[in-house]
Amino acid sequence: MTKEIKVGIAEDQVLFRKGIVSILNGFDTIDVIVEADNGRILLDQLKTIANLPHVLLLDLKMPELDGIETTKIIRETYPDIKIIILTSYNEKRFILHLLECGAHAYLLKDAEPEDLKKAIAAVANEGYYFTPAIMEVIINNKKEKKDNVSLEQSEQLLSEREIEVIRLICKEKTAPEIGELLFISPRTVEGHRNRILEKTGCKNVAGLVVYAFKNNLVEPTP
Repeated sequence: MTKEIKVGIAEDQVLFRKGIVSILNGFDTIDVIVEADNGRILLDQLKTIANLPHVLLLDLKMPELDGIETTKIIRETYPDIKIIILTSYNEKRFILHLLECGAHAYLLKDAEPEDLKKAIAAVANEGYYFTPAIMEVIINNKKEKKDNVSLEQSEQLLSEREIEVIRLICKEKTAPEIGELLFISPRTVEGHRNRILEKTGCKNVAGLVVYAFKNNLVEPTP
């Protein structure tokens, strides 16, 4: 059986990396095709393979090229590859900065294997994965910030249909599911999503979710 999701990992702690590789290759749907000690080696390897990974796991702190700089380069060079930051740092400044740089998820290294599997699947299929703890950071940051646009300003920037699409994205709906709910084609949904990204300046779907919560387009579930 062909595995659905191809994964790469950059992590300088060899035992930890090998453990993650072993765990992931044990799942029926995941195949680790690239592993590297740091971001620089990972980028060199990506240049040599025909079938790129769908998802990359990047350690935040690595020698030569860390997770932040690697994320920026990947977003520019390979925009279709999804990025999960895997780290032991649970600090607000790292989380928000990495999401702003274009990461699709931020997962702590003490997560359970099933959580990692869930994150990889969500990022590959929906474009983002936020744990409750990460959502709390985003929501609390929204409360602290005073320069976010108002709901009225968001409604002026985006059409009613685009706001509908954003709200369904925040409910983890895929393009086909959104299309079915709004009676439009998945391709039309993709068109709306691309226009929303352009209008808001967001780098990816994860950024759209952050934008939606920060600018009052959706409210967090109590």
